[in-house]
Amino acid sequence: MKPTQLGLDFDEALCLANLQRLVDRAAARRNFVWIDMEGSPYVDRTLHLFRQLRERSDRVGVALQAYLRRTAADLDSLMPLGPAVRIVKGAYLEPASVAFPAKRDVDENFYRLSLPRARRSGA
Repeated sequence: MKPTQLGLDFDEALCLANLQRLVDRAAARRNFVWIDMEGSPYVDRTLHLFRQLRERSDRVGVALQAYLRRTAADLDSLMPLGPAVRIVKGAYLEPASVAFPAKRDVDENFYRLSLPRARRSGA
């Protein structure tokens, strides 16, 4: 689900309520809800929604985009939640200050993000 489809641009509380209803319904059916990540202006709000939902249910996961420079830090910040994370390459047009412009850099970051945390951080 894309949070903007559920009202994020209008009212974050409304979006959270809509997502919670979907997660509750999915949990009742032993199913799962994936929250898609949208363009970079939505990352913080989407992660905030995910954190709130994850406190109540393990039937929700979030997509993180490998082309964003911030994603490794975002992934690390989510780890205490025991998150379900889907790493995707990313598809939105972003400035080079926000996203890796070269495909090879996106591919390398995708690979690094997919490694276990200890290997990713160089430990």
